Amino acid sequence: MNRALPLIALAMLGACVPVPLPDAISDTQPVASLVGEYRVAAIDGKAIDGPFGLTLSIAPDRIEFDGPCNGYAWDYRMKGRALTLRRSASPDPACLASARIHHLVFDLATAVDAATSAGREPSNALILAGGEHQVTLYSQ
Repeated sequence: MNRALPLIALAMLGACVPVPLPDAISDTQPVASLVGEYRVAAIDGKAIDGPFGLTLSIAPDRIEFDGPCNGYAWDYRMKGRALTLRRSASPDPACLASARIHHLVFDLATAVDAATSAGREPSNALILAGGEHQVTLYSQ
């Protein structure tokens, strides 16, 4: 039991340490609002160079990706650069099982799922980042 006490103490201390913003977002400016229609320019630092474009629609409290099989949606809250997301819609599993869907669709959903922060770059790109993922968006 004596061995467990230091581990428990370290775990409790770790919970008190603030989590730094991902490097991808630390040099960005806070965003007053995410609302808008966006073209996905890059996922995880890789430019989108696919046979189709990807877009996100962002309302005051919801992000929608009108992808195949009824797409994805997330409810969100933002304070400063901090972003809290909860997936509220996912593609129909039966459709996914029978459809051929490009990996970029899943890459985008995974990156948005992981987002914990948002900021604007000097190029005017909106960046959603977190969990070693990043989505680069430009207004349409």
